[in-house]
Amino acid sequence: MIKAYKYRANMVIDGKKRDTALLSKNILYAADIRKLNDPFEGSVELPKSYEHEHWVTPIIQKLYSVGIYSLSKPKNDETFPCNELLWAHYANTHKGFCIEYNLDKLSNYAQSNYDISHVLHVSYEDERPKVLGNDNVIQIQKKVFGTKSLAWKYENEVRLVFEKCGEVFTKAEKEEIESKRRN
Repeated sequence: MIKAYKYRANMVIDGKKRDTALLSKNILYAADIRKLNDPFEGSVELPKSYEHEHWVTPIIQKLYSVGIYSLSKPKNDETFPCNELLWAHYANTHKGFCIEYNLDKLSNYAQSNYDISHVLHVSYEDERPKVLGNDNVIQIQKKVFGTKSLAWKYENEVRLVFEKCGEVFTKAEKEEIESKRRN
């Protein structure tokens, strides 16, 4: 079983605790890439020649309509999500909660029941990835959504990339999702 975690702040928005409200309805929120917190998210080096512009530009533009559900994988020796930076950055400075997912079950269920493109294990690099003239759509997606700078390596991220952003309804069984709260 591959475990993956979603750290949540459970902030009050419009009079409701957004994160527990979504969780109680079995809803994942797949964010638009422009709403993620890395200002260089999706940054790639495109081919320089004009001949590639006719196919690369439309692919890149289409990629901005997808939704991303980001999760964090535990480090090798972790049995509980104990990454202090993730608790501080994504769980309301240690006041929120963390959801544990069985990534195998979640991604298998997602692939058969909703409009998912990929499960990507993020690669952390010191330079932007280069889109090559012979890259296909899948290779471009992996570079755009699956590469981040080394500064983000502490997240150890895995992503579910959906064809559309917004709320994604799950009908996951309760045993597939365990909610854990840090005391």
